Amino acid sequence: MSKINKLSILILMAVLLVPRGAQADPIPWIWDWQWCALFDTCKDPVAPPYLEDAKHTQNTQWDRSRWKPADWEGQRVSPNALIKRFYRADVLRGQEVRHGMPVVVVGPNFYNLGGEEKRQLARTIDDLWHVTSSQPGMYLLYDDITGASVGVYTKDGLQLQ
Repeated sequence: MSKINKLSILILMAVLLVPRGAQADPIPWIWDWQWCALFDTCKDPVAPPYLEDAKHTQNTQWDRSRWKPADWEGQRVSPNALIKRFYRADVLRGQEVRHGMPVVVVGPNFYNLGGEEKRQLARTIDDLWHVTSSQPGMYLLYDDITGASVGVYTKDGLQLQ
């Protein structure tokens, strides 16, 4: 046998006899993608159950929620103490009037709240200060850092930008 054939057989035997237990998992590539995701038939085991449902609009997503502001207010604290808790948590940063319109200034932790919690906060503010029952019947939410408008709260609920 020639040297090349002997070397080829030796390499083949070494490859076949080496244990494979220490190999890493294969790198996923485009053909590993789940095609059932196109048809909404597979369940994503990674997605946490507390994420919001993206199929419903923000306005109707929590229509069946039985939560009311009294659920927070009933924690044996005064309304002012409840609002101070939001200030301490850096969810709220201020309240003012701009051009005759009530404005609530939100802090960075406002964005850490989920959609339902943002609506609960806005509804609690309205319940405590009775903004929508008087003129102009709504208040605006502004970001403290950028100064940009974040949303508006009316008697119909919170509308985020």
